[in-house]
Amino acid sequence: MEQFSELEGRIKSALDRISISIERSKSFQANNNVMDQDLSNKVAELTAANKQLEYQLQQASVNQEASEVSELRAQLEKLELERQKETKEMQRLYDQLATALGEGNATIGEDA
Repeated sequence: MEQFSELEGRIKSALDRISISIERSKSFQANNNVMDQDLSNKVAELTAANKQLEYQLQQASVNQEASEVSELRAQLEKLELERQKETKEMQRLYDQLATALGEGNATIGEDA
């Protein structure tokens, strides 16, 4: 979970820097109306990197959710097994009680 948070923080930081760079590039373009090819390529690279990082963040989030669901399923299965064991034990105890009461009924009835 901590690794996911750290990755998420790094990705968000990178996204912020990319967004700032893109905004600066757009502002520069509006002010000067001329952008050389290198700057245009850099904006395209940053935009592509931004999209890639957003996709990776989304995938990490999906993977984290899937991991949590799997973990919860495993816990649920464990609890179900424990419940089944407890049910069997309770049934065994009820059977013993019924047997003891059945044997005791004749004695109790005779005393009464």
